[in-house]
Amino acid sequence: MSPKFRAFYANVWEPRAMQEGKEPFYSVMMVFDKEAQATDEFKALKREAMKAAKEKFGEKLPSNMRTPFRKGEEKLDTNGMEADFVFVNAKSKYQPGVVDQGARDIIDKDAFYSGCYARATVMAYAYDVQGNKGVAFGLQNLQKLGEGEVLGGRKAAKDEFSVVEGFDSNESDFGEDDFGSSEGESNDDDFGI
Repeated sequence: MSPKFRAFYANVWEPRAMQEGKEPFYSVMMVFDKEAQATDEFKALKREAMKAAKEKFGEKLPSNMRTPFRKGEEKLDTNGMEADFVFVNAKSKYQPGVVDQGARDIIDKDAFYSGCYARATVMAYAYDVQGNKGVAFGLQNLQKLGEGEVLGGRKAAKDEFSVVEGFDSNESDFGEDDFGSSEGESNDDDFGI
């Protein structure tokens, strides 16, 4: 199991192809800060990756082997990334289970998003495909651990708008005249037509 990370590019509800014409996957970029990198769980991820590499390639690893652990400085143009972070991509053909802090299924697709904090169960595997050799992680399941600022540039509506002058929160948003009479009658003027 991973330590706590911040979820970037969280495609956990619908699979997404990274390039047109390629197979779609469920995926998440797990971004680990310095504190997470010092945990036993993070060190265990590194050991699992090394074990998978040695099982596939033997004790003498390929010099051009791709590692799943990448430095944040590679993605400084990504909102929320810092140079001393480490990121790991995990993906799967199958939708991961997603639960909350109480281990209850999350069914609200807005509840797990890019920017929230989570941990994951992942499985390291080595690959040798068309000359590309390396280790990657398969995504199994996710547990949301906390809220975070939404990534992707979109702001929450409540942060962009202020309360309209004269607004009374005790009144309903629409009066009965907005949609015709209370008897269900309507005319062409109801919607400004």
